[in-house]
Amino acid sequence: MSEEVGAAVRRALEVLSELGAEVREVSLPHMDVVPTAAGAITLVEALAYHLTWLRERPQDYGQDVRLRLEMAALYPAVAYVQAQRVRAAVIEAWQRLWQEIDLLATPTTPIVAPPLTEAELSATLALIRNTNPFNVSGQPAISLPCGFDSSGLPIGLQLVGRWWDEGTLLRAAHAYQRATDWHLRLPPLGWDEGGA
Repeated sequence: MSEEVGAAVRRALEVLSELGAEVREVSLPHMDVVPTAAGAITLVEALAYHLTWLRERPQDYGQDVRLRLEMAALYPAVAYVQAQRVRAAVIEAWQRLWQEIDLLATPTTPIVAPPLTEAELSATLALIRNTNPFNVSGQPAISLPCGFDSSGLPIGLQLVGRWWDEGTLLRAAHAYQRATDWHLRLPPLGWDEGGA
């Protein structure tokens, strides 16, 4: 995680604490296998959803998306089934954790958005590292602005709730936004000289 992202998220946690939240560190089990399972599930299910349109209108897809969808066709069924088994184990373990907590707070992304010219696969994967696990677990999550880095790029705080408890999640998000004004501030939107 970048230093500036970490500092902004720590300040956001202080605000939540001042609002009455008990803030403590927890560890999510199985995080070593979640990215692989998430990749298999997301790609295969995206292909299943887009298959008809991909065949009929491939030109309507960007090259990167089209390549990912075509790559999903190469996943063996056994990989998808194994990923679903991992997903079930993750949910079971996380449900035990969520008996002890109401919400989980993480940086939305561990880094700020890289310039388009630097958006390599490693940066793209870093951008989904903290959000993708909750796509796998099926939990509600929300991203809230919590600061800007020294370049003026926005930093987000992700709150993750219990399954089927969006109310607690939204109340906490609303309380945070009432106590801060990050959601009212805009990053600089100018383009550089190269038009990137």
